[in-house]
Formats: sequence, C-alpha cells, structure tokens
Amino acid sequence: HALNATGYRDTLRAERSPEAETRLENLEELIHAAEDYTHADSAPTLEGFLDGVALIADIDELKDEGSRVTMMTLHSAKGLEFPAVFMTGMEEGVFPHARSMSDEEEVEEERRLCYVGVTRARERLHLSYALHRRIHG
Repeated sequence: HALNATGYRDTLRAERSPEAETRLENLEELIHAAEDYTHADSAPTLEGFLDGVALIADIDELKDEGSRVTMMTLHSAKGLEFPAVFMTGMEEGVFPHARSMSDEEEVEEERRLCYVGVTRARERLHLSYALHRRIHG
C-alpha cells in the first residue's frame, strides 16, 4: 500500500495524537472499502468506487480546515467551493470518457461536469493528465 511505501502510516503512528489516530483509522477504512469493492465488482473503476463509497459522512457539514483533503466526484461537488481543487485524468478517453465521445449529449454533459469542477476552486486549480496511461495497471 501507498501508506507503507510513503511512510505515512509510520508517521501517523509516531505522532500519537487523537487526530493522527483518526486519520489512520479513516485511511484503513478507505483501504478496506477499496479492497471490498475490487473483489465484489467484476469490472472495478475508480469512478464506480467513488460513487459507491461514503468518504464523507455529511458533505453539507464540511468544515473549512486547511489540513484536510476531500476526495469526491464532480457530481457531489456541485454547490461547494474549496481553496484548491485538483482534477485528474484530464485526457481524451478518460475525461471526457471514451464512451461519451460518440454521443454529443454525453459530451455536453461531460463539459458541464468539467465546468463544475473548474469553478469549485476559490484560489488554485490544478489540472493533471497522463502522457501514457496503463489501464488496470
């Protein structure tokens, strides 16, 4: 896991604070949810996982605390704003999705979703893409 490779798990354990313990518990829960999803779904995707998992108990009660990262779908971001927004997968075939490319209405919906994502940023917007993407790798 990335928690081990980066040393983040050890960092949280060494911190010995209630906040660090809560972060570690949340990360462990996220890992277990991802493992359960990949075993239960015959064609697991990140989008499918994010659509099905509750990463935030109540999105309306988010507190603007600078030490948090909130991961969500563009659909769930509607109406919210954040100091910084990171949008990944901004390459043809991913966003917009390859399945949408043949249907103009679906392309328009993906454009609207992109607009939602871009306009959630109050101060900084980061768009990223991969020059080469390995599917399922």
